[in-house]
Amino acid sequence: MRINRNQPICGLRPSVLKALLRRDTFDTPTAMKLLSLDEPDATSTLVALADEGWIEFQETEAFVDCWRTGDHGQRLVATRLLKRIPATEGQRIVDALVAEARAVNADPSNSRRVVSIRLFGSLLTAAEGDDIGDVDVVADIQRRNLPKSDLKQVEQEENRDRPQSLSFLARLYWPEQRIKRRLASVSRWLSFHQASDIDDSGAPYRTVYAFDLETERELEQDLAIRRSIPLEEERRHDPASPARKIWLGQRPWPTLSNRNTTVRLDAENGRLAQHLWQNGADLPVIANQIGSAKSEVEAYLAGRRHVLSPASITIDGAFKRTVLRALPATRLYTASVSLYVGSGRDSMIDIDLHDDRTGREIASLRWIRGRHLIHRAQGKLIPELECVLKACTDWLARMKSRTRGLEL
Repeated sequence: MRINRNQPICGLRPSVLKALLRRDTFDTPTAMKLLSLDEPDATSTLVALADEGWIEFQETEAFVDCWRTGDHGQRLVATRLLKRIPATEGQRIVDALVAEARAVNADPSNSRRVVSIRLFGSLLTAAEGDDIGDVDVVADIQRRNLPKSDLKQVEQEENRDRPQSLSFLARLYWPEQRIKRRLASVSRWLSFHQASDIDDSGAPYRTVYAFDLETERELEQDLAIRRSIPLEEERRHDPASPARKIWLGQRPWPTLSNRNTTVRLDAENGRLAQHLWQNGADLPVIANQIGSAKSEVEAYLAGRRHVLSPASITIDGAFKRTVLRALPATRLYTASVSLYVGSGRDSMIDIDLHDDRTGREIASLRWIRGRHLIHRAQGKLIPELECVLKACTDWLARMKSRTRGLEL
């Protein structure tokens, strides 16, 4: 499977999707957070991913959809997303890797030997003139057949350059790791896999290097393309009757009542409320599940009718200009945005909206350490608060530490 890091997958950047799929199992609210999607776009995107084999639908429990990483997704997780290179360059990298393995095996100071290197993936099947994403290999490294006392002495010498920061378990495997690091230094396009990535999937492979521990000699290269098991056998999941998400499309959001309801809601419960509504839950069920009043849930969900798209917001060095792009051109309030940028995730954003006529605060949101809480807001203003927050956090990701405050 070839993956272009610049080619969207169901509208998502591969790197963003990969971060979600590393979880193996997840629910829709979790996907909403990681993919920065609201409903109904979140469910429609997940259904599209399932249709293409990136994920698989498991079940709906208490109106919440649960998913797991599919076969395509497993391969994406194991793939490093790099700029594509010509297949000829990939072959040159394989030749350099084999040369490095020979150098490792010729060194008497190493307690391990590179027993085999198996090539699989896009380079193995690439035609002349094709591009590839990376060079997928499995390197088998094993202990030499030395007398126990000699082996111990060689290992002690190897451990002299062992980093002190390694964990206890990593220290035990240092002799293998130091060789893996040496092989990996050949090229950043090398992607090292576990043997199970070939053996459990039946992926075709070629052994490009083999070494015999008994005779301490390199074996003649086997040019045949082989499979560990037939491709049809030992599938992880039965493809005969996969579960499918039955989704009939967007459910209209509730209509905002005339009451001036104030909403207090954090981002996590907001995402959950959106998903529960789109999955058929009624307002009392949602209110009970997120621990909020029915009137607040209704006002929050009704506000989804007025969501502003952040797609047109351009993030640049000017903070004020960035925030202005996130606000509606015509508005009857003043937006006050305070931004403190600390080290790491220790940052804070305060957004306050004040009525132009009375000066009274009509909405307030605070974001701190990656979480945000709507302190108070009319339902119709919540999407505008969140759009401004998205502009602020995107800008924050690009800037250095400093403090800003402004009124718009």
